[in-house]
Amino acid sequence: MKTKTLFFFCFFIGTLSAISQSLTIGAKGTLTNCNKRGVYEFENFINNKSRKVSVFDYGLFASYKISERGEIQIELSKSTKGFDYNSEFHLIDNRYIGCGGYYIGDYWQVPVIYKYKYGKIIKLTCFSGIYVAGLMKTEINNTVAKFVLPDFTFEDYTDLVNDNFNKFDAGGLFGVGIEVPVYKSIYVLTEMQYCFGMLKLLKDKVVEYQAEDISIPLINHQKNIYSSTMMYSLGVLYRFPQK
Repeated sequence: MKTKTLFFFCFFIGTLSAISQSLTIGAKGTLTNCNKRGVYEFENFINNKSRKVSVFDYGLFASYKISERGEIQIELSKSTKGFDYNSEFHLIDNRYIGCGGYYIGDYWQVPVIYKYKYGKIIKLTCFSGIYVAGLMKTEINNTVAKFVLPDFTFEDYTDLVNDNFNKFDAGGLFGVGIEVPVYKSIYVLTEMQYCFGMLKLLKDKVVEYQAEDISIPLINHQKNIYSSTMMYSLGVLYRFPQK
């Protein structure tokens, strides 16, 4: 019994040692510029504009070397998806009416990436992969603004769209980066990547806002909305030394 235990212990330590020689771990912070693809518009307004939302995200990762220049990397990161929108003011019933707000969702995201590296000391990287993400929380605002001299009023219709986010997202990503050694097995890395959703970020919906003192409803169409995210990362990694 003791012999078997000793054998399995030595096998476990030997396997862990072999794996660690090809293992890299790290952490990074990310400036995320998120927006959307798809239709989000009001029937009554000609100029409907969506704008990117910029936030700070973060994550941990581990990669395993599978060839001289190739690695498989798995991450766990907090990722933000969504967009900001507004419309120009339009004259309806002798009042200038405009709509604005934002949809922001925080997700736990798990990307699986193949990364190709080139260079002996400073390493240039290019990578692509897929990701799955689960929704943690949302921040939503939907406001109708009315302007008629001398009054400027706002009406909040957020309760009509509070359940718009889908619970899961999945998609693809690709990007480039650079890894610079700073001390022994420690590297600083910087990356730029684009993530594109392949599951709908928001549910398809037609929402009708009946603002006070306005004779016609404001009809909002939300259709085929997917995430579109540009990410700029700075981090540090530790590459286990090869023996």
